[in-house]
Amino acid sequence: REDFGRDVLSAVEVRRELHFTGAFPADVLLENGQNDTMILQGAIDMIYRRKDGSWILVDYKTNRLTPEREKDFLRHYGRQMELYAMALAKLFDIKVSQSVFYLAAEHRFLPY
Repeated sequence: REDFGRDVLSAVEVRRELHFTGAFPADVLLENGQNDTMILQGAIDMIYRRKDGSWILVDYKTNRLTPEREKDFLRHYGRQMELYAMALAKLFDIKVSQSVFYLAAEHRFLPY
């Protein structure tokens, strides 16, 4: 989105490289998980909060995509985005309103 930079600049809060570690039920993390608990660690590239209170999750990628490959890309990385949103909710009490991939090689954004 062309207005994405302005959106971030007008944000009331921006967090970058947000590292997290948390315990989650295995059946939430894995399709065939047991009733065990698993540790999930990660680093969220950026989240920001708009003036209206909504949180936007941004994940940077270096991929170059043709329009034909976007669906495969979203299927491949979508779960990662979902896990980040789950971690934000559980560990930081942040409910993500929108998730977006920033494709750095193309200088464009791809909504999830």
